[in-house]
Amino acid sequence: MILDKELEIFSGQAITSSAVTSDAKYLGKTKSARAATLVVTGVGLTGGTAIQIELITSSTSAFSSSATIGSWAVDLTASPMLQVQIPYTVKEYVKVKATPTGTFTAGTISADVAYGPELAAV
Repeated sequence: MILDKELEIFSGQAITSSAVTSDAKYLGKTKSARAATLVVTGVGLTGGTAIQIELITSSTSAFSSSATIGSWAVDLTASPMLQVQIPYTVKEYVKVKATPTGTFTAGTISADVAYGPELAAV
């Protein structure tokens, strides 16, 4: 798996009882952006019962016209908690929204866009 610091969406983002949304990340206009994988990991998550991840996309960084192109429940016991191919309907910019169920009393999540041949079968 190849990770690019420029495509790090969340890094150690605390999650408690309310949704958190990342800043906009530029994936580019090339088809390679559509061959990427969204990978979400967690550390020390306690208290809550679930996290729903939404992938939001737009053709501009202002997100004035955006669309949710994917929504997934993470597996809190797995590592990574989520690993999905980014849908082909992705545009140049993405944001990730993480919505918890219940109140997490501790823990963080990280989300990255990854490239690599070992992710192709996911």
